[in-house]
Amino acid sequence: LNGEWQRIVSTKTSTANPSFNLNTFGGSTARNIYLWGAQVEVGSYPTSYIPTVASTVTRNADVISKTGISSLIGQTEGTLFCQIKNIADDNVEKHITLSDGTNNNIVDLYYGFWGAGSIYCGVKVAGTTQGGLLVGALTVTNMNKIAVVYKTNRFELWINGSKIAEDLVGTTFSGTTLSKLETAQNGANTFFGNINSIQLYKTALSSTELAQLTTL
Repeated sequence: LNGEWQRIVSTKTSTANPSFNLNTFGGSTARNIYLWGAQVEVGSYPTSYIPTVASTVTRNADVISKTGISSLIGQTEGTLFCQIKNIADDNVEKHITLSDGTNNNIVDLYYGFWGAGSIYCGVKVAGTTQGGLLVGALTVTNMNKIAVVYKTNRFELWINGSKIAEDLVGTTFSGTTLSKLETAQNGANTFFGNINSIQLYKTALSSTELAQLTTL
């Protein structure tokens, strides 16, 4: 409107011969418009632009990756919260991580590696696993609220309002070690699924706070 480019989105239940119409009338007066590009895709919501020329193209998965954010990440303690849904319970690794850009210092939340119907969290400091491997059983293709807590001698995994696993032995990070958030494991094992929310807290939240945060 008002001479500016606008993105127009419309959804339609599929039929044998679906069609979309763009009405350029203002009242009874026709309006001249410039039209550039059109995209049709399966789904209930629009994604970003998928450039094509003469054939269909498979859209690459979105990857969230932000570096240089050590000031936003808890180091000696913290909480990683995710509201996520796995695209399939297929034993394919799908990771969400906080790290220093390597797998030696990392808070790693992931599906798939150890078996179906579970989610896992591992914390490594200088290449050494801390707090053991935390495992939670759940229906991974549902939207779940999951929180990971890391603090010296306190490692916890919360799912949908309950503490599922904990380990009370281990150390955490120092200084500005963790500096990167990524929906992958440092460029590998991308998270293929639906993400409603990812939140970082610079403290290890209390049990009361975690129950409130993760309850569906």
